[in-house]
Amino acid sequence: MSPTVHDIYSNGCTVTYQSPVVEGLSPVIGYVLNYKTPDSPWTSISKHLIADTSVRLRRLHPRTEYMFQVAAVNCYGVGKFSPASVPVTTSQNKPITQPSCPVISSDGRSADLEWTVPYSDSELNFIILIRYHSHDTDGRMFVTTERKAGPLVHHSLTVELKRKAVYDFAVAAVTEAGVGPYSATSQPVSFLTGLLVYLTFYLQIIVCVV
Repeated sequence: MSPTVHDIYSNGCTVTYQSPVVEGLSPVIGYVLNYKTPDSPWTSISKHLIADTSVRLRRLHPRTEYMFQVAAVNCYGVGKFSPASVPVTTSQNKPITQPSCPVISSDGRSADLEWTVPYSDSELNFIILIRYHSHDTDGRMFVTTERKAGPLVHHSLTVELKRKAVYDFAVAAVTEAGVGPYSATSQPVSFLTGLLVYLTFYLQIIVCVV
């Protein structure tokens, strides 16, 4: 029986299949799933055996037609491949996932961000928009994260906060099809001034002496 393809989006889909017939009476130990595009031959999705009869694929190309076939594997080897699935085309839409407003943790000199996304099985890159404001300048920077998955995303920024500037942050998911909607803007954070550092140190000395 041909695999069934559903939950199709710009760079991924879910492929579900029944266990194909294999030679001998040995139990199935895994599956080989192949894909094909109009410009490529049949190619294995993974170098390793797939354990389940449903797999979520990521890192496909948007606006591309795909077909899939599957074969079961037992101790005798790879069985006969199933007929090809009906061709499906990944969408060209930008991500629709809107991250939650990022929560900021700061030691006064750098910032850590944490946000959530609605779909726990989505593996995405994110763009962090950093706006900064001071009495003599306004600007913005963009930082792209490595690919992350899961409903809770944590990212540590290497950008150090500058003195006399106030920062706020927003996050958006991004795929090859484009950038999705940005989250709400975070609460502002600012540089921990030398005066505050000095006062903290001074109070620690007083406590120790007392």
